[in-house]
Amino acid sequence: MTDNTFLSQNQDNLKLPGNIRRLISFPVEYNLITAARSRYLKNQQKYLGSHFPVDSGVELTDIWHGDNSQSQPYLTVFRHFDTASVIRGIVGGTAETAWVLDFPLLERIYYSLVVNFDVFSTAGHQAATRRYFDLLRHEGENTFLSYLPLADRQAIQDSWYRGVMTKGLFDYHSPSQVISTQVKYLTDNPTSEFLKIFKTDSEEQQSAIAPHPLTKTIANLPSSLSPFVTYFPELIFVRILKKDNKDEVFTVLRNKAHTNIAYIFGEESRRQPERDSLLILSGVTGDYPNVMLVINEEDLQKFKQELYAAKSKEHINKLIESYAILRNSSHFWDNLEWFQHYEEKKGPNHLGLFDLKNYFIY
Repeated sequence: MTDNTFLSQNQDNLKLPGNIRRLISFPVEYNLITAARSRYLKNQQKYLGSHFPVDSGVELTDIWHGDNSQSQPYLTVFRHFDTASVIRGIVGGTAETAWVLDFPLLERIYYSLVVNFDVFSTAGHQAATRRYFDLLRHEGENTFLSYLPLADRQAIQDSWYRGVMTKGLFDYHSPSQVISTQVKYLTDNPTSEFLKIFKTDSEEQQSAIAPHPLTKTIANLPSSLSPFVTYFPELIFVRILKKDNKDEVFTVLRNKAHTNIAYIFGEESRRQPERDSLLILSGVTGDYPNVMLVINEEDLQKFKQELYAAKSKEHINKLIESYAILRNSSHFWDNLEWFQHYEEKKGPNHLGLFDLKNYFIY
């Protein structure tokens, strides 16, 4: 959305909830802001419908692909319980959901979560920010759906919001049936097709997937085939010790499946652990490790056999204890500093300290 006239006319509809401080005033003030947002979306759909009619429609060229090979604006977001990490490129299998951001949406996300957010403020401020961001996320998802076939949009959105009832009636909007798409799809899985187009276009993801025996050991395995996935930690740093002292580093991520993530509380009631999977990335991803594993390269096959034999959480804990650097280990700080220095070598953007608040205690 780059039409200055349209944006100027809707400026009052783009207010943010950052100034809501008192919990008692939250319902009234928040409802006024969300009502303004609904007016903006209504006006936006009318505007876009006139510019992208059924016989025209949005195209892939409407999405910015970056000014050069170094500025590809494709990001993958991994959520780890109460934290998250973002890496450049489209990485892993087909994402559960996807967003397409225009500038007004990007700006509202930035100002809501960064500029206006006060971590020390009241519950009213934080509740308003959390709920409003939920609407912004939904807005980005609907823009993405505009690039998919009209007939598939509602079914795809419904798959993201299984179990959402009253909240969906008031907070969420159905995908646009006005804006058409010029993107041609060859399969019955347009989401996967769409993301593959940008995954192929992204050079970053090629270096992110680990070309190593460890990848073949536990990469992208659903728990229906490998029960151990259900009991795995969410974020593991792995160091592979090599005889030439050129140790390798990987991050094992556990993808946790849900019926939906539309509510602040009660996450466990919406979990679908049978759909969980694991993904392995080269290097370090995330700042809140659950555990560090140190494995000799010649022990990878043994590690794989023991992993596949694990049928319970107790078995997984014993296996991890065999290879993990535990909190009470005499080598704990040495290994943590090793990972720290490994990250620092990448440049100033990787400086900082890992947060150990989620580190497991066995």
